[in-house]
Amino acid sequence: DAPSSTMASAGETPGAHQIALLIVDDNLRYRTQMHRLLGQTCPAAAIYAAENTQRALQLVSATHPRLAFVDVVLGDEHGIETARQIHALSPSTRIILISAYPDREFHRLGLAAGAIAFLDKKDIDASALRELIDDLIS
Repeated sequence: DAPSSTMASAGETPGAHQIALLIVDDNLRYRTQMHRLLGQTCPAAAIYAAENTQRALQLVSATHPRLAFVDVVLGDEHGIETARQIHALSPSTRIILISAYPDREFHRLGLAAGAIAFLDKKDIDASALRELIDDLIS
């Protein structure tokens, strides 16, 4: 297992009052940046990160995250299909698709796959995440 596949401890599972958040992105630099932003926004959250669909589904099975931030383009994989699989495995996980290339068709397909929001990567900062997370988990 690659050390970059999760940024939380391997044996760690979220506590009863702790929310789990998942980042799914093939770009290590972006996963690290999102992890930092989510850590600032939700310091009590257990934050997990996956570089591909297979690792994401393993983490979803183990942690049942409250929110999953899924990149639309995951290398050779399609993030919308990843979102569909996450939704099927854990219907209570709220999926937010993220992309550097916002596109109306991606938005439409993402919503059909179970995503509840679509964010442009360039618009993501700590305050935007705080607002989104507050809206989604309250």
